[in-house]
Amino acid sequence: MAMIILSFIFTLFFLCLSYFFMFKQVKLGENLIKTQIEQIRKSILNPGDHLLEFTLMNIAKKKVESKTLKDKSMIFLIVGAGCSACDIDVIEFAEESLKYSEYYNYILVIYSQEPHLLSNSLPKNNFKEILIADDNLLQSYKISRFPTFLLINKDFRFISYAKYVSDLRGFYDPHKIKGAS
Repeated sequence: MAMIILSFIFTLFFLCLSYFFMFKQVKLGENLIKTQIEQIRKSILNPGDHLLEFTLMNIAKKKVESKTLKDKSMIFLIVGAGCSACDIDVIEFAEESLKYSEYYNYILVIYSQEPHLLSNSLPKNNFKEILIADDNLLQSYKISRFPTFLLINKDFRFISYAKYVSDLRGFYDPHKIKGAS
């Protein structure tokens, strides 16, 4: 009888201990997920984030301040030299600029050590500017891959990312949005 009671107590103790450790693991897992979500939020721009003003060089080697771009909402395409996916997006971005530059400022931003080599190969476009990115811009705008599209309003607040040129129409098609500027 004593053996049965001792066995029962040991089993009960083991179950309580197992429950305690499982609860700790679940709580640890929940905390890990919260931490990962927080890290993701910090690593990307969020809608409404106010973006830092900048001064960059354009491909004509003139300084351009971001405040000169604010007359309309802006669409930035940030590309890296040698990125084949970027080359395709630049062509499509240029085509979009020919259609909608009346409503939005299309700004091509190139991250390259030799951006002057790229200016000769650009398709016909209505880009407001072609800027040369620096490391500070990539860091403050949280650019971690190329190509990256950023949609920014006149107040220099981040609106959204777009994955493809065709996604831009869902945000900024003046035929769908009245008073689009």
